[in-house]
Amino acid sequence: MSHSEPAIRHATLALSSRHRHCELEQLPLADQEGKSALLYYSRAVSQAKGLLSQNPRDNIEKLLVLCVLFICYENMARNYPAAQMHLRSCLCILSESQKPSSKGQSIRLQAIPNDLLHTFSRIEFQEIFFSNSNTSYPFSAIPRTEPGPIPSSFPSVAEAQYHLFEHFKWRWVEEEIVHDAGIEPPPLPRSWLASRLTTWETSFAALQLRQREEPPIPEMEHGLVITQIQYEMFTIQSNTVFTRKEVSYDECHAKFERMMTLIDSLPLVLDSGLAAKGKISSQKTVSFEWGVIAPLFFIVVKCRDPRLRRQALGRLHCLHRREGKQDSLVASRIVERIIEIEEEGLENVQRAEEISNEKRVINTCIVVKMDQRMIFITCTLKSDPEGPLETKRDVIYFDSGEF
Repeated sequence: MSHSEPAIRHATLALSSRHRHCELEQLPLADQEGKSALLYYSRAVSQAKGLLSQNPRDNIEKLLVLCVLFICYENMARNYPAAQMHLRSCLCILSESQKPSSKGQSIRLQAIPNDLLHTFSRIEFQEIFFSNSNTSYPFSAIPRTEPGPIPSSFPSVAEAQYHLFEHFKWRWVEEEIVHDAGIEPPPLPRSWLASRLTTWETSFAALQLRQREEPPIPEMEHGLVITQIQYEMFTIQSNTVFTRKEVSYDECHAKFERMMTLIDSLPLVLDSGLAAKGKISSQKTVSFEWGVIAPLFFIVVKCRDPRLRRQALGRLHCLHRREGKQDSLVASRIVERIIEIEEEGLENVQRAEEISNEKRVINTCIVVKMDQRMIFITCTLKSDPEGPLETKRDVIYFDSGEF
């Protein structure tokens, strides 16, 4: 498509240059790559306006591809409000594609290539999980409809992730509705979701079995492990989200252990440990895809077992990596502050139970100020069970060579 559509070609070149710029960072060549990225990006935006001036319904696929490329580009540039704007554009395009045209016709999602839908789903999932407080995910734009049925066997890892993410998104929408209304969660969504997750697990096991019978492919094995990690994290969230009590995460210790075991089995984590010891090159790795930063961040924030959370923090310290809008250095500095808040006044914490529910951080809002090399965080706690939520604000500063 990039060969036939100039807007997509220039957006791809812009993203490639921006990716190279992020890898080089402080090196002299980085400035040149950054200038090239801006030049190609400007051309792509200008040409995209031409597509919009035509009948958008005739260019659904091209516009979706452009939105995905623009989201990745802006996340690489840490321009998160712009990435959020493109995400909303994607959601609008998908929504409009389902509305009947003046001729009574509608474009079904099945008409959009699966690989494009899967790619957007993975990017959308990152936006949900790692939303900037100024660019929170637009839940109001999501229809309150149940995800489609899960097949008995997945043809690919991407298909398995797609169904997992769609159920995660549905659960998150339900949570927002319950939270905003201030009502008790209905039992049906919980039991329905548990049943769906059981079906997903069975279908994923069939995919794993089929892959074991074929010659090993490193990329496929990596994808299977990452998907398992995502599933464990999702089930922890699903088991605890409606309780509204942070101590309920303590009941998921085995799942946190499982997540750490899977993370440590990945070559990229092993290599980062060797790099930290000076045994291999420590060049920064930049990826557009979901990887291990978000799961490690999740473990440190929600698992209060001192051994496990510090094990996860240690992995974040060793990583020299960016994954979409997630940066290992930024993540490690934020979770360090959260640990300090939760363990303040406690000496030598040995067990998760020593951190009471009142001391635990419920949520953390993050505002990134690139030009000032600062990150503003606002942690929400429930210090008084009968009182309102309490907030603690802090600023994290970075040196010029760090961020």
